[in-house]
Amino acid sequence: MNIYMALIVVYLLVVLLFGFWVQKNLVKSSSDFWIGGAKLGLLVSSCTVAATFLSGGSLIGYPSMYYASGGFAAPWHMIGTVACWIMIVLFFVHKIRRTNHVTIVDLFEERYGPRARIIAAILNLYVAIGYLVLNVAGIGAVLSAVLGWSWSFSIILGFAVLLIYVLVSGYLGVVWTDVVQFFIMVVGVIMVAIISVNMAGGFEVIKNTIMSDVPWYYSTTGLDNYFDPQTQWRLIIMFGIANLAYAPYYVRILSAKNEIVAKNSFIIAGAANIFVWILLLVTAAAGRVLLPNLQVVNDNFMPVLITSTLPTIAGAVLLCAIVAAIMSSVDSILHVAGVTVARDIYQRMKPDAPDSKLMSVSRWAILVVGVISVAVALANPAMIFTILVFVWTFVANGLAIPVMAAFYWKRATEVGAVASMIGGTLTTAVWFFLKQPFGIHEFYPGLVVAVALLVIVSLATAPPSKEVQEKFHGEHMSLNAEA
Repeated sequence: MNIYMALIVVYLLVVLLFGFWVQKNLVKSSSDFWIGGAKLGLLVSSCTVAATFLSGGSLIGYPSMYYASGGFAAPWHMIGTVACWIMIVLFFVHKIRRTNHVTIVDLFEERYGPRARIIAAILNLYVAIGYLVLNVAGIGAVLSAVLGWSWSFSIILGFAVLLIYVLVSGYLGVVWTDVVQFFIMVVGVIMVAIISVNMAGGFEVIKNTIMSDVPWYYSTTGLDNYFDPQTQWRLIIMFGIANLAYAPYYVRILSAKNEIVAKNSFIIAGAANIFVWILLLVTAAAGRVLLPNLQVVNDNFMPVLITSTLPTIAGAVLLCAIVAAIMSSVDSILHVAGVTVARDIYQRMKPDAPDSKLMSVSRWAILVVGVISVAVALANPAMIFTILVFVWTFVANGLAIPVMAAFYWKRATEVGAVASMIGGTLTTAVWFFLKQPFGIHEFYPGLVVAVALLVIVSLATAPPSKEVQEKFHGEHMSLNAEA
């Protein structure tokens, strides 16, 4: 245990020191703090896109869910996510960059109007808090299991360090540490997958053991029909559209130095993430041999694998990879929350506010959102994958439909977009609290209402101005137009 504690302490200290260095040497303006001055090259841009997606949900939540109930039927979310990345590269990167915004909330005001901006900002903060909660749970899972600390203390201490880091360094600190942390994650996952398979006796032993002891692992629906056809399609559609409205991706598209870099960064990051997902599936399968009787509680599969099975060096590398995964997502989400409050809310009320004031507001917002996220996580412990799906449901039904319409339907109006965001969100929430009537997941009625309201209300109200239609649907927005 001592070596793991020492490793975490050293790792977090190095990251904090790097954050202070970035603040002193690189952050010169609010643009640097928010989008890195829009000058990131291919390596940095690719790594920060990949690292942002590989969160605590990926390296802790996914393997625990694969091991406990999903098996090889679990990765339905991968199909939707990969499809969405392809859509982002082919149909959205060039349009997002040519509208020349700083945040996704800017898009809602320019395309729809100020009321849409307010609703989008509120939903953006809600999603940020939800995504932070699942990563906070990841911090608690790994530190409590590996170091023996209480779950609550692990969450508070671990998140405190992350808060300090993001408060100091801003976006440039986020992306440059993402580069290092991405490589740590990849190396850690590769090493653990290889060692786990070898310790389990090889692929043939793993296959035979699973077929004998847990045959559901090879089914298409998982344990007790966990991934039934309704769930499979829900995950494909939900992840397939929700990523289009994921604020950290929007910031990364804008922060790349040109369109080609932005597109290629998503291609490279997508390939890297698929590779990591496959390795996590393999590790979870090996875990069925190495830890046949493990009761998964608080996503403890990977932490238990570290402490009870892996050699110390391999466990230490995996621990660093998990911490890196959590940090790479938490810093991105906290950063988005700060920008949303400072840029999308405060600056609209105080348009003449100086850069120093905006960065101060952003840092205070990061602090408040962080504290709220910790409080929610402590009050409502849940499986990370469950939290992840819940958050993405609201992204899909609250934000994704108006984002798609903003670029691909001229007739979409502000009133229609507002109705879609509010209606989709409220329907999803009400259906959830009614315990899913008729056995239908809240995603489906929420999506139907969001689409229906956007179309019906938009057609019933005056169309957008010619200026707005030209800006978002003119010839300059076509794929073949010169950037």
